[in-house]
Amino acid sequence: MTKEDVAPQEGDGRLVQLERELRANEDRWGAVFANPFMGISVVDKNHYFLMTNSTYQAMVGYTNDELKKLTPLDITPASEREINRTLFSELQQGKRQHFELVKRLQRKDGKLIWVQLYVFRIADRAATGQHTFGMMFDITEKMQAQDALQAAQAELARSAHVSRMGRHDRVDSPRDEPAPRRHRGKC
Repeated sequence: MTKEDVAPQEGDGRLVQLERELRANEDRWGAVFANPFMGISVVDKNHYFLMTNSTYQAMVGYTNDELKKLTPLDITPASEREINRTLFSELQQGKRQHFELVKRLQRKDGKLIWVQLYVFRIADRAATGQHTFGMMFDITEKMQAQDALQAAQAELARSAHVSRMGRHDRVDSPRDEPAPRRHRGKC
C-alpha cells in the first residue's frame, strides 16, 4: 500500500468525524429550540423573523410562516417601538453585545402579553451579516399578580387613611371619657 492510498482513507475518517460533530451540534441546537419553557426567535439583519420555536408561536398566536413576514416591531405596541428600535440598532452597530427587557407583545388576536426578553447577536461566519437570537418567557400572569397586589395595597392604604381620618375628626362625647371613680364610704 502506498502513501497515496492511505491519505484518502485518513481524510475520509476526518470527514466522518466532522459529520458526527455536525449531527451532534444539530441535535443540541434542536434540543434548545424545542425547549417548551421559553420562546426562541432568530431574526435576520433586516429584523425579519428567520425562525421561531413552537413555544414562541403559541405565545404570540402566529405560525412560523406568518412570523417570517413580520419583524418584532410589528408585534410590539406602538408606544414601545422606539426603545426596541434603539436597542436593536445598538446591537447591530456593536455598541452592545446583548440586552434584556421586560416588554409587551401584541398577539395575533389583539391581546397583549408581557415577556421577559433576552437578546444577543450572532455574527455570521461569512461576515455577510448577523442574526439576532432572542429568548423570552411569558410573564403575563406574574405582571397581572403584581398589578393586583399593588391595587390591593393601594386600597388597604386608602382604607387605613379613611379609618384614621374618622378617629381624628370625631368629637369626643361624654361617653368616651372614663366615669369618675366613686368612693364608697366616708369622704
